[in-house]
Amino acid sequence: MVIAFRSKIIFWHGPSPFVFAQTPIQESELIRKIAHDISYGWGCIPVYVKIAKTEWKTSLIPKEGKYLVPIKKIIQEKENVEVGKIINIELNFIMNV
Repeated sequence: MVIAFRSKIIFWHGPSPFVFAQTPIQESELIRKIAHDISYGWGCIPVYVKIAKTEWKTSLIPKEGKYLVPIKKIIQEKENVEVGKIINIELNFIMNV
């Protein structure tokens, strides 16, 4: 399953040196429907994320009914991602955990 959306980059006091994109409400509802089948613990969900030309594997983090997409420093620099910027994100869910 693939979900694409736009999101504003936020800073969250989580693990450094990450910034995060938050899934919109409608996409979060779709993710919740499959979460019990693909979550590997603590509600985290493995995905491939694509921003511009860069793709990598990470895990969505559940937060307040939505999910955070962690974006590490190397991706931020490569794709010019910074807090406050609105970006296009594509999530490809890893169904065989």
